[in-house]
Amino acid sequence: MQWPTHPRELGLVTTAEAVMPVELGGLGMTARGVEWAVTSGKWQRLHRGVVLMHAGAVDWLTRAGAALLVCGPDAALRGPSAAVIHGLLPMPGASGRPGPSAAPIHVVVSSRRRPRPQRGVIVTHSDAARIIELWPWRTAYETTVVDLLAEGSPDAVTALLATALRERKTTVARLRAEAEGRQRLGNRQLVRDLLTEAADGVESPLGHVGDHRRFDRGFPEYRVVVELDGALYHQGATLAADRHKSNVAARHGWLLLRFGWIDCTRDACASAAEVAVALESRGWVGGLRRCGPTCTVERRRSTAS
Repeated sequence: MQWPTHPRELGLVTTAEAVMPVELGGLGMTARGVEWAVTSGKWQRLHRGVVLMHAGAVDWLTRAGAALLVCGPDAALRGPSAAVIHGLLPMPGASGRPGPSAAPIHVVVSSRRRPRPQRGVIVTHSDAARIIELWPWRTAYETTVVDLLAEGSPDAVTALLATALRERKTTVARLRAEAEGRQRLGNRQLVRDLLTEAADGVESPLGHVGDHRRFDRGFPEYRVVVELDGALYHQGATLAADRHKSNVAARHGWLLLRFGWIDCTRDACASAAEVAVALESRGWVGGLRRCGPTCTVERRRSTAS
């Protein structure tokens, strides 16, 4: 999408610019003229000192531009709002004027500034954020991605990182440098683990099946194989290759178990129970060992069967 390069392209203007002489880049209006345009419904006041020079619905991009204007010259979109501009998240739909029902606009300003609170605008203060100084100003791609990684759920973090790397707009090294450069970072261990997974390529070839296709773990004596589905790589051609690999395993009489990132981290005990049930169905007579005092593997194992 081609983004506007100036607020006027969206019909946005500050009241200070509206009354500024034309030769200085303003509209040359009087203060009464601006007030009449707003009170008559011809224009809309989106924030104190920021007006939209037409009536009707206000889309997300216009609200984002208005938020930048009201927060000052150094303001930039951040987090989910910057992610829209970078193509990481879809653009929210039109919601009329800023209000509780509209998706908030996330903005970052320097720590020295304290803009007046505005409805529908969430302001963060930072002197470390890297900014792309092209309107609409927004945080740099890596800064935006790491902001979202720090704030999201495990599933959302995994999906976002997959999208960022699949688009080839950044690299694992850049994201790691951005993450490690922060004194405070939510989801720090999860972000580190995922970036390590991405750097390593998520392959641990411990088993082979059929025509020597690699699986993540194999139990040849019971003809059971385990595949770890990293969202970072299971896309497009790789997804098709994995599907073919699964079909090969089935043709040779192997039982294939698939687990995702959450299965191997947050729900690791439940996943172990599923593997045990599968092995038992193929003749295994061993037993599971608890991973710690809080492990609920025995209870979970009964539900897996």
